[in-house]
Amino acid sequence: MGKQYEYNGVEAFIQPYTNYTLKFKMGVLNFMIENGTSLIETAAIFKIPAPSTISAFNQ
Repeated sequence: MGKQYEYNGVEAFIQPYTNYTLKFKMGVLNFMIENGTSLIETAAIFKIPAPSTISAFNQ
C-alpha cells in the first residue's frame, strides 16, 4: 500500500468496486509498456486498488 499512499494519500485506502472500460484498460497497459513501470507503480498512478487487476486486463 506504500506506493498507493505515496501517489494518492488517504484516498488509497478507499476501495470502490469499479468496472474498467476497454479504452481505460488499453491505456493502462500502454502506459506501463511505454514507461516501464511496475504493476504496483502503475496501479498507484491510475488509482487501481489491486495491482493484480492489471494482470487481468490482458485476458
